[in-house]
Amino acid sequence: MIILFGILPVGVFAQDTAPEVISGPRDLLRLYGIDESMLDRPVDGRPVGGDDNETLLKLLFRLRDFPKTDLKRWTRPKPDLAELLQDPKTMRGEVFLLSGSVTEVNVCHPLPELVERFGFDRYYRCEFLLDEDRQPAVVFTRNVPKAWRNSGPVDQPAGAYGVLLKLAGDDEHPVPVFVAPRVAWYSDTLLGKLGMDVGLLDDLKDRKRLTGHDREAFYQMLAAVGRAKPGELLREAKEQLRRADKNSKRTDKNGKTHYSVVPLFNMADTQRGRLVSLAGTARRVLRIQVSDPDIVERFGIDHYYNLYVYTDDSQSNPIVFCVRDLPPDMPTGDGPQYGEYVEVAGFFFKSWAYRTPSVAAGSGRRKQLAPLIIGRQPVWFPQETPADNALIGAIAGVLFVVVLFGIWFVLWRYSRGDKQFHDRVLVKTHELAPGISLDDVIPEVDDKPDFSGLEE
Repeated sequence: MIILFGILPVGVFAQDTAPEVISGPRDLLRLYGIDESMLDRPVDGRPVGGDDNETLLKLLFRLRDFPKTDLKRWTRPKPDLAELLQDPKTMRGEVFLLSGSVTEVNVCHPLPELVERFGFDRYYRCEFLLDEDRQPAVVFTRNVPKAWRNSGPVDQPAGAYGVLLKLAGDDEHPVPVFVAPRVAWYSDTLLGKLGMDVGLLDDLKDRKRLTGHDREAFYQMLAAVGRAKPGELLREAKEQLRRADKNSKRTDKNGKTHYSVVPLFNMADTQRGRLVSLAGTARRVLRIQVSDPDIVERFGIDHYYNLYVYTDDSQSNPIVFCVRDLPPDMPTGDGPQYGEYVEVAGFFFKSWAYRTPSVAAGSGRRKQLAPLIIGRQPVWFPQETPADNALIGAIAGVLFVVVLFGIWFVLWRYSRGDKQFHDRVLVKTHELAPGISLDDVIPEVDDKPDFSGLEE
């Protein structure tokens, strides 16, 4: 349930009006000007047209404003045709989860006066076959994948959140008609099979920073990789590498084949949604907290991790990975002392632009481009240490103490003997008798040779 404030005529203060309680889609539609009388206009058992158009176009115009969280919360399971036939009018305006395949898409154009009124000059009629029973349905929407935007056959896996408009057809062959904010494309690829609407990738802009425009695609892909089985992405990436053309891979000095990063930097527009795996040193691994309640509720994502990975062929340019999880005990951090060797598989999202401090004095911050890839979890290769490292460390410590004690003992003996010699010989030999000064014991200097000692 949501509560809306501020949907008021001009000149009316919010505090003078009770908040509107929204408990379902029909309540929200009513606030958008689509009330019961508007929902009653479509006539069941007839093709879409005539009296249906006003309600249809208003739904197409307003559904883009439906909060995605509420759209999902209010969604009923797949439509039960028998239930719809019993009382279709009470089901109008309700949201249903549609899944199956789109067989055909046709472009529709409103009348010129309606284009000016509603602000869009085209929409799409999608012929659906719902789920396993292949129940025909029609879905009208303003947004379909770019590959479907010319009228014609499609035959692709698809889905939608559809608001029931009416039942077309006849009593023997009823066809439910829905209006949806968009029709999702679950292509016959690993990404599509993981539940990602790959049509969202159409509108991403390369060489740009991440914005709210990328939000839905980013989190849908992050949710999709979370549905992959452990190791599934890496296994599939290696299999695809085996079949890849020579421009997509490279061979290192040891004869091993790897994905090349060159297409990811230079041909981003052809790499969208491509699965790759890369190995290198992660110089920055940071946890990113997700504070958006809509994302937390819809996808169950409250955090993810950023990895800045440098490969052998990236020429000191990072490849940025966003992953759902890290291996147990893998440390996070960054800075000159941080470096962890990893291998990561993920789907290419876009060429991401961000700002970094420039080395040149006075030049401020410069634009840096990096491939942005979304994966499930990296494979971590911790620095190898001997199994008996603790024992070796203990032995080395004992030896160090012994050597240190030996050096100290030798120095102590030497210093002790030197002190005894000093006390017994030097000090006593040159000790002055009481009343004698140094002047009395230092002989006078004579400039002549003295041989008297030879005789002695």
